Amino acid sequence: MSVTQLLLADSRTLLREALKCAITRTSTIEVVGEACHFNDLSKHKRAPDVISLSRGFPPEGGVSSIPEIKKIWPTTKILILTDPDDLSICRSAHLAGCHGMVLLDCNLAEFATAVQSLHQGKNYIPTRLQEMMERPIKPRKADRTPMQSLSNRERQVLICLSRGMSYKQIAEKLFLGVKSIETYRARLFSKLNFDSKADLMRFAIDNGLMNPALEV
Repeated sequence: MSVTQLLLADSRTLLREALKCAITRTSTIEVVGEACHFNDLSKHKRAPDVISLSRGFPPEGGVSSIPEIKKIWPTTKILILTDPDDLSICRSAHLAGCHGMVLLDCNLAEFATAVQSLHQGKNYIPTRLQEMMERPIKPRKADRTPMQSLSNRERQVLICLSRGMSYKQIAEKLFLGVKSIETYRARLFSKLNFDSKADLMRFAIDNGLMNPALEV
């Protein structure tokens, strides 16, 4: 069996390091590169066989990156790493053209199977995730607004972004790393279906987040 060349795309250094460490135990996969931001992909001149992509991959989120990755690397297969409670992300990734998905709680054997299946031209979605995705979508509660769907931290980052603060300024204010702020921004764009900064600003205005008296 030929060795599959894999690129790890995730903003979380710990997850990338853990995956690399685990992959050393298999002889069928070779990690040929890493990326913590979409812009890092341009540093890799040779297309990998497979790229593993997380939902929070900056700047716009993993799902939004799929069409662009397919443009620069048409032959590369895209594997999404996701949580079992992110069914909307899974459905969006499937529609965007990803070739496979695995849950973050999978073991090394299943991850390796997914990577190798994609390299062989097969799609891969674990049975458990396939069954979850095929369930009817439950209607949202009418009284649950988009703002109410945000965590407190997501709301703080949203307010800061709407005020024109830079990633560095937000990171210092919230005592977080710059990469974490990029991940929160990507999550907001994905969760609220933003396509641009203008969408973010419009949402902030409609929800009264531009009020300078509003505390973060």
